[in-house]
Amino acid sequence: MELIQSKSLLAKLMATENLTIEQKNVQTAAFDVKNRVLTVPILDKNISGYLYDLFMGHEVGHALYTPLSGMVEAHEAKLPMSIMNVLEDSRIERKIKNKYPGIRSSFIRAYKELIQKDFFGTKDIDLNELNFIDRVNLYTKGGATQGIDFTDFEKTLVTKIESTETYADVMKVALEVMAYMKEESEEHKKNHPEEFEEDEDGDYEGFDSEGYDDSDECDDDTKTFESEKSDSDADESDDSQDEKDGDTRAGGNNPENESNDPLKSFTDESYRKNESKLFDTTNTSNFYYGNIPDVDLKKVIVSHKQVWKEYRDDLSKMETDKYYRPVAFDIEGFQKLRNDAKKVVGYLAKEFELRKN
Repeated sequence: MELIQSKSLLAKLMATENLTIEQKNVQTAAFDVKNRVLTVPILDKNISGYLYDLFMGHEVGHALYTPLSGMVEAHEAKLPMSIMNVLEDSRIERKIKNKYPGIRSSFIRAYKELIQKDFFGTKDIDLNELNFIDRVNLYTKGGATQGIDFTDFEKTLVTKIESTETYADVMKVALEVMAYMKEESEEHKKNHPEEFEEDEDGDYEGFDSEGYDDSDECDDDTKTFESEKSDSDADESDDSQDEKDGDTRAGGNNPENESNDPLKSFTDESYRKNESKLFDTTNTSNFYYGNIPDVDLKKVIVSHKQVWKEYRDDLSKMETDKYYRPVAFDIEGFQKLRNDAKKVVGYLAKEFELRKN
């Protein structure tokens, strides 16, 4: 509990505003951009402080830098959520680390810990066989030490990704990434036609809606960035949740992959699935949150002058002798008490000086 309280305070300080931090039995952390409420799962008390810093830093990054209208704009532009998730996470984490350089080490250690625990589903996989967005996801989170390679053209895209400043920049780069990944997938399709199945319209699975369902409604007043991502990830994984993890591991460019969606980041999806391992599933405690109403201090704080005036007014109305009587001052008793005290004080002072020297 002490860790949770201290890290909640850290989130408030990083956001430079009095955010409401709520811990609930939820599946993933989320930030309500409109009402400024950061909701986090009840995390396992045994997780490291680095992971808690990552959680809080990531969500505060959304609080500070992800606009309320961002998800609506991406939805209208038909940008694949899997790509947007990776690029926007990269942007907000980079900006929060630039704002608070001291949190960089926590991010590095936390992601190293998550990679070692195979949260991204990359165990025993050649990272350079992953599709572009997966390599970007791991590179922006784990750094260059993973030995991830990019072609010269891909390096220009990575540079653009790492240079985004606004959500509009992310959307612009996402269009370029999407176009490149489509081109790469088409080339891969020509070389490996057996991995792709055509539907009745002659299109292959993965390009029909660019990751969106046209029937979905997007309410920018009620949905947050993380809840949108969770909804999208859940939709994308419904058809394959009964399959083994290895069936959808490596994206469109990996021969071992059975999924034909070329615009999907399996590492991002894998992380969303494994995220619950960090939560405390045995915690049955309920936390209740309430807001203290605004109080007009002028109406509830009474000055000392007013208190003293009312006291004198009330006293003047009382029958004095009924409530108290003057007590004669015992001057002889006071003198005796003072003389006795002098002896004790003198002895203590002398003892103090002796011990001091």
